[in-house]
Amino acid sequence: MTPALPTGSCSTGPGGSPRRPTSETTAKYSASSEGRSEDVEVTFCLVHPPDVSCFSVRSPGLQVSDPPVILCSEGPFVLFRVTHCRSEHFFVYTASAEPSLQRLPEPDRKVLASFRTQQFSLLPCSSSLHYQVAFLHTEWAESTDHDIQYYVYVYSSKTTAWRGSKAPLLHLSGSDQAYFEIYGHSSYKQIAVGVDSVGWVDLEFGILLVRHLSSDHPVVEFIALPKSRVCITDEENNPYYAPEYFCDVVCCGNIIRFVELDFDEPDRRANGNRWKAITWDRDISWDDWHKRYTVDVDEISVHQSYSSLLPELLNEETKLLELRKLKIIIPTLSIHEDNLLYMMARLKNEDSTAWIVTIDLKHAALKAIVPVLAEPFCTATFCCPCGFPKYLSDNIRRVAIPCSSTR
Repeated sequence: MTPALPTGSCSTGPGGSPRRPTSETTAKYSASSEGRSEDVEVTFCLVHPPDVSCFSVRSPGLQVSDPPVILCSEGPFVLFRVTHCRSEHFFVYTASAEPSLQRLPEPDRKVLASFRTQQFSLLPCSSSLHYQVAFLHTEWAESTDHDIQYYVYVYSSKTTAWRGSKAPLLHLSGSDQAYFEIYGHSSYKQIAVGVDSVGWVDLEFGILLVRHLSSDHPVVEFIALPKSRVCITDEENNPYYAPEYFCDVVCCGNIIRFVELDFDEPDRRANGNRWKAITWDRDISWDDWHKRYTVDVDEISVHQSYSSLLPELLNEETKLLELRKLKIIIPTLSIHEDNLLYMMARLKNEDSTAWIVTIDLKHAALKAIVPVLAEPFCTATFCCPCGFPKYLSDNIRRVAIPCSSTR
């Protein structure tokens, strides 16, 4: 998928057509430190999904080998990282009629080292164009019942300052405590939940949910992933592949949604064999997950009009197009329509062209497919769904709901 760009040039769209930057999306930040300019300018190039939007950054000292990276996005806000001469800086882009850019200050020295390697969560404030950025700081503690203690640090755009919890927050049941003692928690992505909660998602096991983020006494809970989910590990409990290749979690309001691709041969997941997509929903007030959709690849209808784009999908005997001929990975749930699932696909691993497919899970149909440039054999790239265009000026808010490249 299209990478984030470290210069002012924009990426190339499907078929080599240029993606033009939208000047109305541009925001600038200007400051000086120790006599050096720290000017940053960001512009988004928006296209309709399933095509992949991108963003470009202009700033002195950026290196092509270390491009800016989008970390997360919620509402009108996008959090991204820029590296200047090996020094990392974090910025929040605010989409509005006049977009703005704010640099996050560093927290106190106690957590500075972990701050630079954190998985951040971004939570819009419901009353205005303000936001909170949060990260979990972990410490080893020999004098307590838990080897690992979790503290939450929160930045508020209202106060322009960080604050940290004064006591460890993790409250676990006996079974969840045993899980953490064995596995710990490896955060892959972050989600905003409701109006005042954020979650750090471990796609192998579950979600660390911080409730009441704005209060002086936030609480951390653990939400395990569905018990009936597909087994992704071998007999020695090692994952066959990175779970993000086959799972995703998003949240819309209070509803957390989970998807996983179930392959007939779980140890050969990337090799184009039969699969089905399974989704679950869970309100944060519920005690368990509810299964929503189960769609087998052989049940997905593919309109004959796609034969000109991908003739390789044609079954010569049935004269039907078969989606199972594509190697499918990296499912990405839509944050706007709960029946849409985006996935990355290839005909062959060595191909320099990948495809973004959109599946309508409700009707078991291929809704759209577009080509994108991708490195051969590369499977680690994925998209971060964003919904900020509706907060931009009237003349571009209907251009696209972007799915921006992050890694």
